[in-house]
Amino acid sequence: MKQLGLVSTRPPGHSYKKADQPHLDIPNRLDQEFDVKEPNQAWTGDTTYIWTGVRWAYLAVVIDFFL
Repeated sequence: MKQLGLVSTRPPGHSYKKADQPHLDIPNRLDQEFDVKEPNQAWTGDTTYIWTGVRWAYLAVVIDFFL
């Protein structure tokens, strides 16, 4: 690196902001009971990012707990 004149750099640090609003207390309505008797009663979902080699793509999944 020295012969080529290269130097290492670190990305700048990130600081998180303190939330302006208090945390909402969301009730746990399922209480770990995932054995749903009818469709459209309990749903779950999640999102993630996937690198496509060119840019980031979003993947969103929604699942009905009814089997």
